[in-house]
Amino acid sequence: MKYIKKKIPITLILTLAIIMTLSLGTLGAPMISIETAPLAAVEITSAWALVNLICAILTCLVALGMVVTLLKEDRKGENEEAQKPSRPLGKLLGIFPAITAIEVFILTENMNDPMHLTDRWTILMIMILALALVMSFITRNREENKQQAAAN
Repeated sequence: MKYIKKKIPITLILTLAIIMTLSLGTLGAPMISIETAPLAAVEITSAWALVNLICAILTCLVALGMVVTLLKEDRKGENEEAQKPSRPLGKLLGIFPAITAIEVFILTENMNDPMHLTDRWTILMIMILALALVMSFITRNREENKQQAAAN
């Protein structure tokens, strides 16, 4: 009320308050000297890798495709006795890389941590995916592919 009686403009009072606040620190917070300021962030040692998750999912999809083709071949085998499924044991063994990929991902990655693109387990996950792809390529039905190529 004193300031209003002396007719000091309110903007001048606000300007002085802001200058005093900035000189004491931001809104009363203590000023940090340059010597005590942190220089860099602490390195994060634990993180999960996106590539590992993608490799695990792709490995499961490859194994699922192998099992689905095995089931389709079994159904064709019931209708047509002449054609037998191509390498059914190999297609069933295609489940193991998928199980291994899921186990490795669950045991090595904690998804509560921050995400990185790769980590030290990425090479193993890529090798498991490559194994699943090779098994899928080896166990594919070559006779059916030749018949389709001959029909075209």
